[in-house]
Amino acid sequence: MLKNILISIVLSLVLIKTANCQRKDTIITYFKTNVYGNREYTTSDSCEYLRMIIAPHKGEKLYTIKEYYRNTNIKFSGKCEPEMMDRSGVVLLQGDCISFFDTGKRQSIGSYENGSKQGFEYNYYPDGKLYCVFNFVRNTRNLTTKVLFVDCYDKNGSIICNKGNGRWIQYYPDFKTIDVVGEVINGLKEGPWEGKAMLNGDSIKYVYNYHEDKTISRIGYTKDGVSYPFTRVIQAPFNNTSIDTFILEFNKKFKAPKDANGHIMNIDTVHIGFIIERNGTLTHFETVGKIDVVLKNALLEAFNNIASGWEPRKYYGIPMRSKMIAPVKFTKTVNGHISMYSETILEKFDPIIVSH
Repeated sequence: MLKNILISIVLSLVLIKTANCQRKDTIITYFKTNVYGNREYTTSDSCEYLRMIIAPHKGEKLYTIKEYYRNTNIKFSGKCEPEMMDRSGVVLLQGDCISFFDTGKRQSIGSYENGSKQGFEYNYYPDGKLYCVFNFVRNTRNLTTKVLFVDCYDKNGSIICNKGNGRWIQYYPDFKTIDVVGEVINGLKEGPWEGKAMLNGDSIKYVYNYHEDKTISRIGYTKDGVSYPFTRVIQAPFNNTSIDTFILEFNKKFKAPKDANGHIMNIDTVHIGFIIERNGTLTHFETVGKIDVVLKNALLEAFNNIASGWEPRKYYGIPMRSKMIAPVKFTKTVNGHISMYSETILEKFDPIIVSH
């Protein structure tokens, strides 16, 4: 509680420092990063950083954007077009912009035109050394941007890609782990770019093959060297027919149990769970929460008599075991039979992957 109060005071000091350039229509918003890596709105107590959008002075057109970390160090400084002055969290950047690490050292310097990167962008390591240089070439006819790889430096400051030719290292955001490494020819990706991703303590190797920056193939490899071509890094589990068909098949196999008086048991909603194995079969059926043992056995019997038709979750093409949870609702039909349906079948997120 005390920590949150202190943080709120610190953030207030940030606002006071910039009060002389604020107007009535200055917009202040608070953001944090969710589990998917996306930005979302929050409050001052739980934010990772705050954003101030400051109205232009008389005679100026562009709004000023200032973002600050919780420790009051500046995170970003730039300008934006007034057409994007809503609370969507997305702004149309214009002109020169600079971003910083939370230590206060610069992170990148670049320029925008109508919300798109334009020209050279300089990126830095957390210690302040130059990391890499890109050139964003905007095609005004089809409104696309071509990214040219210009220069890249290793952590010792040695240049490994010079004027669009050489070796390129791409890091994860913390700069502690290498994401992918490959060759650049004439500013474009060429040949195999090899990377590693960590999953449940194990590393997964993957290779993107390029020709003049166009992707030719994507292949993931298990730690045993088995290869799996892929098109998407993450493919969520899905049923080959449909969720409705799966529930319908389940419904056909389910025999509603009777109570002690011989009447069909009254059933409301039951949460069922199961695991999709790497080969698509379903195992480890379970019910969530307290449930009558007779009903549980009837559900298990139905589950054991249905074809799966499932594709497992895939990560860089490699199939994974994953757990599914479904709230199943029951209704009595006019002839007294029990019918089941489910509005959603969700993959349990934490953990998404059970094992592999």
